[in-house]
Amino acid sequence: RVVCATAVPASLSNRGKDALADAKRELWWFDATHTTIRDGASGRVQWWTHGGTIVNIRLAWRLQEILGAETRSDEMSVTMTDGMSCADAHQAIAALSDDPIQFDALAFRPLAEKLKFFEAMPEGRVAELSQARYEAKVSISHVLRDAVRSISP
Repeated sequence: RVVCATAVPASLSNRGKDALADAKRELWWFDATHTTIRDGASGRVQWWTHGGTIVNIRLAWRLQEILGAETRSDEMSVTMTDGMSCADAHQAIAALSDDPIQFDALAFRPLAEKLKFFEAMPEGRVAELSQARYEAKVSISHVLRDAVRSISP
């Protein structure tokens, strides 16, 4: 929202002003009310959800199941499979909106392995802890509720 705003809601240092100006130039296409599908620098379509790492892991995992192809995620976006168009991405995202995303502890196995005493926990307990920490149902519903728009670079 700050990158999209015309007025800055706080006083900033000169370095802060420069950083915000750089972000506004780089992210000119951001929209605070929509998620955005955009051709990425890698040639792959990216869905900019701004949902955060956990939400994007969950969305990428489910899209990978739907598409039958590799997806990646980070804190801001989900990167689709090679050769996918923006129109294909819209269809896949629409399928997510009609699909209750079931929690899959395997998607979070790398994070679960970093839990203290992971090695000593029964597998069922690891899955329960992963679900308690990473399910993010409300946050996922917020991302899927937002309208999706496509832009060209």
